[in-house]
Amino acid sequence: MRINPRSKAWVTYNLSVASLAAGDEKAALVSAKMYLERDPSEPYAYINLALALTTNSRGEEAPACILQMRERLGDMSIAEFIASHRFRDRSWLDQLVVWLRAAGLR
Repeated sequence: MRINPRSKAWVTYNLSVASLAAGDEKAALVSAKMYLERDPSEPYAYINLALALTTNSRGEEAPACILQMRERLGDMSIAEFIASHRFRDRSWLDQLVVWLRAAGLR
């Protein structure tokens, strides 16, 4: 991160999600990749990268992220993802779920 290169890994997750919501797909992809590099033991890193790839017209690569997560860390469900995210605009969460289902998260 430019401001603090030693920032916590989860900061890049939040930055990526915020970038997605703001429509800055390129920044979201950069942050998502950074998050996975910083914390490959975190399932949300793979999920976040799948979302960022999808919004960058690279959705065909998203299922590989979900598969990699399953192989390395075990499965995570859509229900767990939904339970861990609170957005003022429910339609945004619904869109993320559509993209994650397309990537193979169940």
